[in-house]
Amino acid sequence: MNLEFRELNLEDLPIIKKLSRSMDMRNDPKIGKTAEALIKDPKCFLYGAFEDSKLVGVGGLREKFENFAWIEDIRVHGKYQKKGVGTALFSYGEKIAAERGFPRVAFQTVTENKGSCRIGEKLGYERRHEMIAFWMRPGKAPTVGKKFLHQQPLQAKDALEKLSELTDGPKEEICIGWSYSPFEAKYYDTDPEKNFYSSGETVMLDFIDRSIATNEIDGAKAILYGSKENVRELLYGFFGRNKNLGVVLFCLCSEQLVPEVLALGFKHANVWTGNNNIVVMFDKKLN
Repeated sequence: MNLEFRELNLEDLPIIKKLSRSMDMRNDPKIGKTAEALIKDPKCFLYGAFEDSKLVGVGGLREKFENFAWIEDIRVHGKYQKKGVGTALFSYGEKIAAERGFPRVAFQTVTENKGSCRIGEKLGYERRHEMIAFWMRPGKAPTVGKKFLHQQPLQAKDALEKLSELTDGPKEEICIGWSYSPFEAKYYDTDPEKNFYSSGETVMLDFIDRSIATNEIDGAKAILYGSKENVRELLYGFFGRNKNLGVVLFCLCSEQLVPEVLALGFKHANVWTGNNNIVVMFDKKLN
C-alpha cells in the first residue's frame, strides 16, 4: 500500500469517527470519542495514515517524559486490517520519536492481540513487563474495618526504592493499568491521585483513572507487586478508600498474586477472544 501520513486536527474528527465505527472490539477506548481530547493534548501527537486521501489508520505518539516516548491509540479501519497498515503506523510513530530526540519508545498491548505482538517483534521491540488484569463491579467490594482506612502512603522515591529491591519488582517502568509509566518519582509526586502503599514485601500503587474524553472518574486501580502475604491488607485499604466512588475497581498483578486477588472477589478481565486480559509492554531503544 502507498500510505501518506500527517498530523490530524479537529477538522478531521468526522473521518476519525467514521474509521472508529468500522472497527471491532479492539477499538477500546473508541478513538471516535477520544480523538478530540488527544488532538488538544500538547503531550500527544495524533497522526493518520491515508491511502488515496482516505483515512485508513490512526496512531498517537505521547511524550511520557523527556527520555520516554509512547506509541498509543493505534487503530486500523475495519476494511484495511492485515494489510500492513498497523506496522506502518508503529513505524511512523517510531520515526517521529527519533526525530524528536527520544532515546526510548514503547507501547502497550494485550497478549491476545497477536497482531500487535507480532508487529513489536518484527520491528525489534523487546517484550517486557506483563501484568494480569481483574475487575470488580461498583458496590461489590467487601466491607472493611476502620483500621484499614488509616494506611499512610509512601513517598514516591521510597516506594520506587522498595520496588527495585523486590525480586520480581519493576526496575524501569511501572504498570498503571492499560499503560506503563517511567520509574521516576517526579511522575507520581506531581499527581495527587496516584499514591503508593506498602506492607511487608508488598507494594501497591493506588490511583484514580479518568476518561480521556471527559476527565470524569472511570475507575480506581490497584497495581500490586511483591509478596502474596500482604495483598489482603493492602487491598482492604484500597476498598475502603475507593468503594464509595461508585465506579469499577480494577486490579493488576503478576501471576504469583492471582489467587489472593481472586479470593477477595475480583474477576478476570477478558478481551474480545474471551480469554484473560494480560497487559504487556514492548520497548525499544532508539540510540
